[in-house]
Amino acid sequence: MSVNLEDPDELLALALRGHEDWNAEMAEIEFGEIDFSNIVFPADMSFYKFEFPTRVRFDQATFNGVSFVEATFHRDAMFEDATFAKVDDPEHMDSFSKTNFMDGSVEFKKTTFGNNVVFFNATFACISLRFNDCVFKKSVYLADSKVTASIIFTDVTFRDDAHFSGTVFTNFVSFINSRFLEACVVVGTKFEQAPVLDDVTFSEVPDFQRTAFIGSLDLRNAKIPFNKSDERAWIFFEIAVSPLQAGRYRRLKELAVSAHDNASALNFFANELKSKIFHDAGFIESSLIFLYGVFSDFGRSVLRPFISLVFLWFVFSLIFGKNLPCKRCYLADFSDSFIFSLGNLVPFLTSTTGAVKTMKGKLFIEPADTWIYALSSLETGLGLVFLFLLGLGIRNNLRISA
Repeated sequence: MSVNLEDPDELLALALRGHEDWNAEMAEIEFGEIDFSNIVFPADMSFYKFEFPTRVRFDQATFNGVSFVEATFHRDAMFEDATFAKVDDPEHMDSFSKTNFMDGSVEFKKTTFGNNVVFFNATFACISLRFNDCVFKKSVYLADSKVTASIIFTDVTFRDDAHFSGTVFTNFVSFINSRFLEACVVVGTKFEQAPVLDDVTFSEVPDFQRTAFIGSLDLRNAKIPFNKSDERAWIFFEIAVSPLQAGRYRRLKELAVSAHDNASALNFFANELKSKIFHDAGFIESSLIFLYGVFSDFGRSVLRPFISLVFLWFVFSLIFGKNLPCKRCYLADFSDSFIFSLGNLVPFLTSTTGAVKTMKGKLFIEPADTWIYALSSLETGLGLVFLFLLGLGIRNNLRISA
């Protein structure tokens, strides 16, 4: 062996000669550490088909465009404080396509990726792949690959789209405290263990509609927004930025239900309905969805329908007791009108049936005006609606606390 593994300049000179000379030298190496630390690599550095038979370090190295296509790492690969510097070509991609990580650990720690990064058809047969406190300034594509290693993203910021489409993750996957500032694309992705999404922040609603999870996905600590459009039909309507959001929330609701996470399921259901307003739903349906949200918070509130019932009782008591011209006595006792109104609100209670007839005789001249029957029917109808919403809220809150 003629190359000094601890001399970065000598290693760089050998690497610039291409993969055949490099691999010939590396064939003799069984131990030691290949150290490229602090090297500033020339533009468009290529490690095409390079073999790294032992541990390799790129700590604090700077890449000005790099390709590891079909390279093979047989042991640990460390990229601590490495910088993948932005190049002038906006379409440039730093490539790990068809790269083989065969053993040991691969760690990107405090690494900055200034360009698009691709891991197409890469093989991750290593023990673990870690991205710790990294920043992807442009899109990252970990797509169409099979990852048998455990993969851990911790405190990672994705400033552009993150693509995991078509990848199979067979081991532990974690995105703890990571931030997706643009889209997270996981179409056709399979997780053989449900990923950990604790304290993950999504800026767009993730699309899991064609994503397979083996096991329950815990979404309780994930921050998933409702993306609103700046456009407003009415000031009170929140309109989803895209009609596709309803389907995404529907899938999230299904995942939450399968994980017995009733609180998240209710939240996703609410956002699914809101996403339909003036997209999948017409004016009438949108209005009903809006009213459902106002008066019951989409089935999550007990207080709102209860207050609505009390308000109905009070208002109709005033109407029946003071404001109808067909009353017998202008100064009729308000307690009679309260009892009459209560009987209309809860007509299914046997105790109120007789009271309604008695109070009706006290309050109104027989035969009663048609408006009495119309208002009584209206109060009864509205009362049944709010009683249903009250029961729904109680049921849903009991499910959450169970």
